[in-house]
Amino acid sequence: MSTATFALGIIGAVITAICWGSLLLGLTRMARVLRAGQPDWSRIRPVLPRMKTVIVEVVAHTRMNKFRTVGWAHWLVMVGFLLGMVFYFESYGQTFDPEFGWPIIGDTFGYHLLEEILGLATVVGIVVLITIRQLNHPRRPERLSRFSGSNLVAAYAIETIVLIHGLGDVLLKAGKIATYGGGHVSSDLVTMQVARLLPASPLMISVFAFVKMLAGAAFLYLIGRKLTWGVAWHRISAFFNIYFKREDSGGVALGAAKPMMSGGTVLDMDTADPDVDTLGVGKIEDFTWKGLLDFTTCTECGRCQSQCPAWNTGKPLSPKLLITSLRDHAYAKAPYLLAGGDGDKLSESDRAEAERPLVGGEDVHGIIDPEVLWSCTTCGACVEQCPVDIEHVDHIIDMRRYQVLIESEFPSELAGLFKNLENKGNPWGQNSKDRLNWIKEVDFDI
Repeated sequence: MSTATFALGIIGAVITAICWGSLLLGLTRMARVLRAGQPDWSRIRPVLPRMKTVIVEVVAHTRMNKFRTVGWAHWLVMVGFLLGMVFYFESYGQTFDPEFGWPIIGDTFGYHLLEEILGLATVVGIVVLITIRQLNHPRRPERLSRFSGSNLVAAYAIETIVLIHGLGDVLLKAGKIATYGGGHVSSDLVTMQVARLLPASPLMISVFAFVKMLAGAAFLYLIGRKLTWGVAWHRISAFFNIYFKREDSGGVALGAAKPMMSGGTVLDMDTADPDVDTLGVGKIEDFTWKGLLDFTTCTECGRCQSQCPAWNTGKPLSPKLLITSLRDHAYAKAPYLLAGGDGDKLSESDRAEAERPLVGGEDVHGIIDPEVLWSCTTCGACVEQCPVDIEHVDHIIDMRRYQVLIESEFPSELAGLFKNLENKGNPWGQNSKDRLNWIKEVDFDI
């Protein structure tokens, strides 16, 4: 340990302490926002089947592999991030002391091999994902890019951090080989070749460790400050979102519509009281905490958008942009939610955001345009494709329920259907006595 490396270590420790604090504050604020949603106790149990679903979807990448190239590249980055934490925390010590290594395991063949594989895997995986983003860049015609409308600043920032992290693993290991010797042909094949290009310098090792540590610190700081950066937050929230999915069997949230709930219990429409019960979703806080977690977890990958028949036929609905609009509104309204609904304590801009209607046209500056809401065919392609199990259709249906039952706002084409259901019990307006007339038309006995 020299004066220079000691100084780097102190600077790095101070910076990372601030960044860990940023993450902790962000997590606290996010948890408070999620708690502002409606309760839903059906998401907690059974524990073992839900844990099995998390393990299968994460380890086997069953959802991601629906887009095959993206699937294996993302798997490499994910493994590099999760297992690479061991090597990231090692860089804290290497910044102070270039020769630092974990006791017992730090000089074993398995440890060196894992470091080699993870460093290279992270670089290969993230380069492939960056390339895919460029090939699908929004500079193409808007509806041909699944990234149109996504936050590209957030995406490029996170991809840069991941790339620096992967290169840091390779260069750190190569620097130690160049400076102190060692290295094994069987476990350090690539880094030994990189080491030949580097000088022998303990300070260089500490600089590499410092840069790698700062890259990780930048990630912590950014996600603590940017709660709407789903492309970053999904690294943490996706595990929880998968666990709390609607179907505890592991299936996607399709089939029967989610029952209407109020205050965490399923509503009985015969006894429901619109003055007491929440019929559908009319405000962002009417969503359950799982709905708010859905919005937070969206990675803006656009797979739902690319598969949506409404979007692909020129209609205004993009499942991705609907979810991100709800997310942005939820966190913009957070001061109101966290103040317990006391608008007197808010600034004028915060109060204006809190008063915006959830659904409304340009004349009322609503979050979701009615045309967007009613363009959905509830086919479920978005739910089927989402790699983090967001339940788009459930949220759309809940907003529609409120519009129909409370606001009496719906497309004019549905007026006749609703009248027929009310008067005749079927959407065609036919008399119940005519229900079996079709039997007379067949030439066999029933």
